[in-house]
Amino acid sequence: MDSKAFHREFGPRKFSFVKTFKLRLYILFSIILVAGMLFYNFKYTEIISIFLLLFSIIFFIKGHHSGAVSYSSVLYRKQYIGKDKEYNIIKIPVRSLNFLDYIDYKVNQNVLICGTSGQGKSRLMRYLLYLSKEQKFIFSYKENDDYLKMGYNILQVENEMPDPFMDTEAFVNAFLITYPIQNMGIISQYIPIFLRDISKISKDWNDFLYNLNIKLKSSKDQIQRSAYLFIIEHSKALIGSNYKKNIDLADESIVFDFSQVNESSKTFYSELFLRILWKRLTKNSKKVLICIDEAHRLLYNFERYQSIYIEMSREIRAFGKLWTSTQNYSDMPSYVRNQFATQYIFNTSIKEDLDQLGIIDQKLKWAVPNMPKHCFTDARYPWIYKVVPEFIIFWYPLDRDKARSVLSTVNYDAEVIKILHDNVLEIPTIVEIISKNYSIDENTVKINVKNSISTLIKNKEINRVLYDSTYVYFGKTLDSANLSLFHKFMENKVLEILSERSIRGNVIIAKKGQNLPDISTEKFNIEIETGLKHDITDLKKRTNTGDKSNIIIIPNKNLMEKYNKLQNVSVIEIKELKAFLERYYT
Repeated sequence: MDSKAFHREFGPRKFSFVKTFKLRLYILFSIILVAGMLFYNFKYTEIISIFLLLFSIIFFIKGHHSGAVSYSSVLYRKQYIGKDKEYNIIKIPVRSLNFLDYIDYKVNQNVLICGTSGQGKSRLMRYLLYLSKEQKFIFSYKENDDYLKMGYNILQVENEMPDPFMDTEAFVNAFLITYPIQNMGIISQYIPIFLRDISKISKDWNDFLYNLNIKLKSSKDQIQRSAYLFIIEHSKALIGSNYKKNIDLADESIVFDFSQVNESSKTFYSELFLRILWKRLTKNSKKVLICIDEAHRLLYNFERYQSIYIEMSREIRAFGKLWTSTQNYSDMPSYVRNQFATQYIFNTSIKEDLDQLGIIDQKLKWAVPNMPKHCFTDARYPWIYKVVPEFIIFWYPLDRDKARSVLSTVNYDAEVIKILHDNVLEIPTIVEIISKNYSIDENTVKINVKNSISTLIKNKEINRVLYDSTYVYFGKTLDSANLSLFHKFMENKVLEILSERSIRGNVIIAKKGQNLPDISTEKFNIEIETGLKHDITDLKKRTNTGDKSNIIIIPNKNLMEKYNKLQNVSVIEIKELKAFLERYYT
């Protein structure tokens, strides 16, 4: 969208239309009222005059709820089950705005949303997320949060925690924004030093606390002892389980669910996840969208130690978008707020917030506390010096009764388990099967399938593995050789590749009970490793015997580290097998 088109679509004259329309109606009523008083002899003049007077007063009150602040709306098309339906219940002329065009035209696409509970802050964010097409990473902190019901993959943080001891700087910064130490005097000078020194030599939390206690016992300085005790006591709230050195983020949108960890862990592990994402973004050309609810928890700092969120807000333009929300506008320092070219503000009467808005333009300080509930403005509207726009979303959910009647006919958990009993499939294929079987719109099925899969994985009723860069799902079924469906799936893929490369000859497939490679050829052996088993002792013995070279086939690169420790093997992702065979066995 060029500057002329942007001005034509979002310029101040467009927003003043509704205001002038109200004014014209009010003037028209007044003229009719005066005319009625002049022609007093008409039979129904008194009744008409009283009616018009009352109507004019009511219209004046309702039509001037925020003085000269103009008014517009966002009209959203929400898909029904089986058909599209457009809603518009507004009785005065309004325009439908394309908010993505509005955001994309700004100098950056960062969005800040501020509003107290119940104003519609989360609703606006979800609306924008539904409109956007990028891969999304959403940080959710509340139990049963609406973000968890949007149909995206859910990562339960308590089950997949990033290892805090893999990156010393990340550990120190995360700890210091979780536990602010600005007012602790001279003790605060020791804490960052001790955190860095001890975390460097520790491999996990137990090791970390053990090393801290050794230092505590050997120290005679009371200030240093206080610093050690502070770290020990506050570390206890951060200890979790199920730590992973490699978190699979794949290429699908993910909601990070922090609802089941304590408040300190929410901040600490949010910082670690953000740093993992930031490293990935700076190495990957694909743009993504990062959405953070309750961003205020990441804004504490001590000296040079601060959240990576600050750096992201400045530099993410080249890599994607940062959308964030917080309750109070003044929660966020001005040097951070200034990195958001779009700032949606809901009604507030908090003095600190209004003072900060007044610095942008004094009209904002007056207009914001007078906006109706659920209305919001953009504090960075390009023509804010002329007019303060008001926006409101008219966004309707699915027809609830119709949705219940359709969804009640489908037991999604049972359907998914049934489909995956003998299959290894991606989500789109599962969705397509259920959609055809029940004649339900695929968008509706997709949301329910993703929610169902999340529950089934948590209950360990189905498996999920990253295959290349996409997750595949399969049941707990074992074949006659006690192998998983996924192992058989990979074995068939390998045999197809061998056949394509004309490697036939004496190809032997191991049978149940045989301590042999999964696939043997005249020149090499192939071992198929899904990553589902932890003990690789038998594999180590087989690869250390015989004269043939050994190829270990893995589904994704995250398993490289595990199998590269073995000797006399080539560890290959299944997608690279064709090229490997061409290079060495043609």
